[in-house]
Amino acid sequence: MIAPLAFLLLLAIALGFGGRAGDPADRPAILAIGTAAILTCAAQLFLHFYTAQLAVAGIDVLLLGYIWWHAFRSHRYWPIWFAGCMITVVTFDICALVLPYGERSLFLVASAFWALPALVVLVIGVSMDQRITNKVR
Repeated sequence: MIAPLAFLLLLAIALGFGGRAGDPADRPAILAIGTAAILTCAAQLFLHFYTAQLAVAGIDVLLLGYIWWHAFRSHRYWPIWFAGCMITVVTFDICALVLPYGERSLFLVASAFWALPALVVLVIGVSMDQRITNKVR
């Protein structure tokens, strides 16, 4: 019970900081990250286990595609770092989907774990990009 609450607290802090301190062009990407997190929680709460894992993998792939697209258009560094974390998440999601039922738990835990560094990367990257932008001005 503590881990999901800690994740939601970190998510709220990261999204709030990213939305407040980030570049206005980054706000749709930050909104997409929040939406993906809410959809993931809903899928895990309301869907059967394998269907939920399939839905979560689909959400993660869509988020990775959007963040990748945003990273190519952006002059900021954090979307590239976030996309790197998301590649790891999607890799573990796919491994969990193709492995037999008993062997996938490690990959599901690893996939969930890599969401935390992705949020940390969001906060650190936005603050570093903001600091660089302020030095240029």
